[in-house]
Amino acid sequence: MRPTPRFLQIGTAGTVLVGVGVLAKAPVAVLGGIVLGCWLLVEQYTALRSFEQATERLDVDVSPVRTAAIVDEPLSVTVDATLTGPVDTAIEVAIDLPPGAEYGDGSPTLTLEPGETAASTTFSCSFPVAGEFAFPPATVTLANRRDTVTESVPHDPDQSVRIDPRRPRNLHVGQGGDRIDAYGEHPAGSGAAGLVPEEIRQYVTGDALNQIDWKATARLQAPHIREFETETSRQTVIAVDHRHTMDYGPDGQTMLDYAREVGLGYARAAESFDDPLGLYAIGDGGITVRRRPTSSARGYRHVRNALHDLAPTQAEGGAVDATSDRLSRPDATWSAARTLSNDDSAFAQTVAPFLADTDAYVHRIDSDPLFRAIRQLLAETSGDVWLVLLTADTGRNRLQDIASLVANEGGHLSLFLTPRVLFDAGAMDDVSAAYDRYADFESFRRTVARTPRTEVYEVGPGDRLDALLAARRRARQS
Repeated sequence: MRPTPRFLQIGTAGTVLVGVGVLAKAPVAVLGGIVLGCWLLVEQYTALRSFEQATERLDVDVSPVRTAAIVDEPLSVTVDATLTGPVDTAIEVAIDLPPGAEYGDGSPTLTLEPGETAASTTFSCSFPVAGEFAFPPATVTLANRRDTVTESVPHDPDQSVRIDPRRPRNLHVGQGGDRIDAYGEHPAGSGAAGLVPEEIRQYVTGDALNQIDWKATARLQAPHIREFETETSRQTVIAVDHRHTMDYGPDGQTMLDYAREVGLGYARAAESFDDPLGLYAIGDGGITVRRRPTSSARGYRHVRNALHDLAPTQAEGGAVDATSDRLSRPDATWSAARTLSNDDSAFAQTVAPFLADTDAYVHRIDSDPLFRAIRQLLAETSGDVWLVLLTADTGRNRLQDIASLVANEGGHLSLFLTPRVLFDAGAMDDVSAAYDRYADFESFRRTVARTPRTEVYEVGPGDRLDALLAARRRARQS
């Protein structure tokens, strides 16, 4: 407990009385000082008992109007303080915000006077960064009725709030400008086991007798069996590229923001199918988040939280921007070398040594953090893996290599690419040039999509893509 100024004043007065009484040999003054001292001791004891009672009866509830909000969005918070019974103590409750949060309107402090059993207040706050924030313990200040002593104790409200990044507008996921409305779903298989009837077909030799649908057989005058949808389960692993190259576009509308939305959509789909879900995040230095596939509710929540928390990393010293990839792939190099092998011209003799050396390309693959991370991911997972890779359309040779690697490992790849032209603020200044860039991307997308067990989609702002295609159509008509 802490003495208040009033306690100190009374204590000082008692001390003075005792001192004056001793010097003046006045027993009454000494007695008066002793009485004040005893009274202060009784006040302390009474206050201590009252404070203990108030602490036991007090409950503080901090209730945000929503458990999830957007960065910089005002969030209303209601604070309720209740006592199970009246106490002879004044109570003040002060609410502290999580680090980084800012107060808005209203007061985060409420007061219960002696005898009162309930009080409530509402204030607003905002969070400038995304993440999950827990409210720190409230500060409860207790004071006795005569305001001679006080005590401050913490009270944990056990309340947290999720702050999500600003979501990109008009998300487009599709192929060749055509939007798809659903992704992340997979068809169920067919067979005898299952719960949902799929079809009735005529009996053929080899079918199990217990599959025969006798009602259908009697109606159709021939043996028929009924097949059911079977529950299928696959491991979905989301790999998100959050290198510095994904930090392109307006604030809240970057390549990473759009890729994040697709990842969250896949996470929701995997949870609805009870599919094991994993997450790998790749920064400029390699893997930054590694969550192995799991189908637990906690695992799905951790994946969603990790996706929300992703931020672009910084390019490391000596890192090569993926947009500067100009090395030919080995298959193209070897093909050109074979073509020139029988050519005796001066040009062929000059170029042949460069075509014969593919070590530079192999070195670039090994040093590329995205390719290296995908190779490590495939080595750490087993079984039927459905890889969802979210990245930009830069470093195209490397993306072709990744698609081939996944196919060779027997996996299935859903590749979602953010075309840089859709995030270039000045692209629409020259519609013809912008469309040529998009057409070049679409040609690349189709090329990679020819890889076995590979699907390739475009991701970006739908309004910009629609405007680009519409402007191109108008230009052709004129």
